[in-house]
Formats: sequence, C-alpha cells, structure tokens
Amino acid sequence: MNIAAHLIGAFYAFAGMVILRAMTMDRLMDVMLAALTLKPTPRAERLKSQILTLGAVLTLCSGLTLLLLSRFAPLVFLANVVVQGLYLVWAARALPPEDALEAKGRRQTTNAFFLYCVATGFVCVCSYLGVFTPWTELGGVPGWLRELLLPLLLTGGVSWYFLRDRGAKNTDTDRDSDAPQTTIPPQEWYSKPVKAVRIAPEYQCWPLWNDETGDNLHPNDLDLSNDLARRILAWDDAFQATFNQEDPMESKFPTPEEEDAYQAETRILAEAIHQEWTGDVILSLGGVREFMSLPPSRNLIVRPEYYRWPLWNFDSGNNLHPFDIGLPDDLSEAILEWNDAFQATYNEADPAQSGFKTEDARLAHEQREQEIVQMIRANRPHNTVVDETYQ
Repeated sequence: MNIAAHLIGAFYAFAGMVILRAMTMDRLMDVMLAALTLKPTPRAERLKSQILTLGAVLTLCSGLTLLLLSRFAPLVFLANVVVQGLYLVWAARALPPEDALEAKGRRQTTNAFFLYCVATGFVCVCSYLGVFTPWTELGGVPGWLRELLLPLLLTGGVSWYFLRDRGAKNTDTDRDSDAPQTTIPPQEWYSKPVKAVRIAPEYQCWPLWNDETGDNLHPNDLDLSNDLARRILAWDDAFQATFNQEDPMESKFPTPEEEDAYQAETRILAEAIHQEWTGDVILSLGGVREFMSLPPSRNLIVRPEYYRWPLWNFDSGNNLHPFDIGLPDDLSEAILEWNDAFQATYNEADPAQSGFKTEDARLAHEQREQEIVQMIRANRPHNTVVDETYQ
C-alpha cells in the first residue's frame, strides 16, 4: 500500500505541475489575443482559467501530501474532487463545447475526474487502514504541524515558480524588466504621442483614450505603475460586466449603490493617473446611464471618421452606434449605409490619399448627410444634432 501511495502521489504531483504550466501558457495566449483584438477576455473564460488553476494547485498539493504520506492527504483529495466536480457541472452549462475538438477535450477532462475520484477512494482506504501514521516531533516542531506545512510550502514554491509572472502578464503591465516583452502591446501604431488622456470606458474597449487622436489606449501605453494599471483594468472589468448582450440598451449596474461605488473609484483613479502621468487627464464620464443615453442638451454630433461610427456624444466625446441612442431600425440602417460609403474611401496603402474620387461623389455624400441629420432631428426633437463634417 505504501509503494502504491508513493507512486500515485508522485503521479499527481507531476500532473499538477504539468497543468500549472499549461494554465500559464493559456493565460498568456488570452492576454495576447486581448491585446490584438482590443477586446477583454470573456468573463466565463477568465473564471474557467481561475478554477482550473485552483484545481492544478490542489492536484499538486494532493500529490505531495500523498507522496509524503501525510494524514492531510484525504482532506486535500476530497477538496479537489469538490472543485473539479463543481467545475464540470458549471462548464456544462456556461461553456458547452462548440466543436468536436472541444467536445473531445471535455470528455478527457471528465475521464480524468473519474480517475481522480478512484484515487481519492484509494487514499481514503489508506487512511482507514492506518497507512498515514503520525509524524514524530522534530526540533520542537509538532509532527502534525510538519505534516501540514511541508506539503503546503512545497506546493506554494512550485506554484510560485510557474505562476510568478502571472500577475504582471495578467494585465500586460510588466514593463519594469529590460528583457524583451513576451506580450504584445495593445497598440504600437499611434501617429502622435499622447498629450492628453481621456477616461471614458466603453464596452469591449480599453477605458482610456488619446483625447487628441481618439486612439484607444491600454494602461501600458501611459507607462503607469503595475499596481495602478491592474487597478484600472479591475475597475473596467466592473463596467464590462454590466453589458447586457441580449438588450444593450438595458445595460446597467445591478444596484445604484454599485454604480455610486464605481463612480467614486473613477474619480480616485483619475487623480491617481494625474499623479503618475505628466500629461493632461480628462474625466469624460462617470456612470453607465451616461454611456447608454444622451442628456437633453446640445449633445449629438454627426461626423464620420475612419474606423469609427459616425455619431458622437457632444458632452463626452464618446463614439456612438445608431442603436446606442435608440434610433429606429430603418434610420439606423440608413446611417450605417451612408457611413459605409465614407469608409470605402479609405486608402490603406496611402491614407493621405483617402477621399472621394470625384467632387460629385463628395457632394452627393454631403447631401445625404444633410438628409440624415434632418431625419435624426425629426426623430429626436429634444436633442440638438450638430453636423460637423463639412464645417
């Protein structure tokens, strides 16, 4: 029994290290993908990564406790069974396999769980038969304390080795090292240096903007400290979590208290950025209701720009999709069709040569814009619509 226990313990200790390594690489790929797409990793995927990482740590710890014949082995094995079982139940509903490859992977995970359950049963039998004998006192340290601390310290050390870069790479903020960066900065194509940063969270975007160019900024682009960058991204996660995919117009915080807390953190972060960064800091918005609706004032600008929607909130500078302000479907489609005609004039090979090919085409686009402005004004009489394109 002792030899079998040692072998099974060594197997799961090694398996835990393999899983920790895999989770570290998986997280790195998530960060790189988020940097390339400028979209945050879905919350379900982040939760999956966190649960699997916890499972990997428990697997490693359970293997070490069994390898050392610690009396705490059954408790760690049972705890891991609970974590893995709850994950499989949750994943079946929240993350159903989308293709044959994912279905195969889920089956392999389920099979590994059942195998682990068998191993857990073996560990419990070992405990019942007295395989795990009390450790003797050594140097004044009680045996039970050494049984507990030794596998925990080993688990902590090995986990730190694999996850030591995880905190920094989690938010793509590791810029203190002189070594080449393994993550891809969110954007490296800015044509102008950032002189003023605008804090204005938007769904599926980073929460910072170059106020002069409109470029979306990751906290790394301002060379903020790691702690502040992580805090900004955590604050933005709270905003992203309010997005209602079924009905974006209903996106909001669950309670006014949560929104007030978010507003307060916004002001604190604005001051913190101002303390660390030498440029101007502009706080445009403070809450979800301001993102999703227009105040009854001179607030809507019609101005097409390349790679942007053609509508803008005058008060905040936020770029708006026609659906964001509740325009009818036919009017929204007309606006998007008009904007598509403008986007088609962009010259990727030589952006300076972008524009309509003929003066007649430009005049026709301008005339269509004037018609659209009038339709928006008729649909939203309580708002002032400003046409800035040809002024």
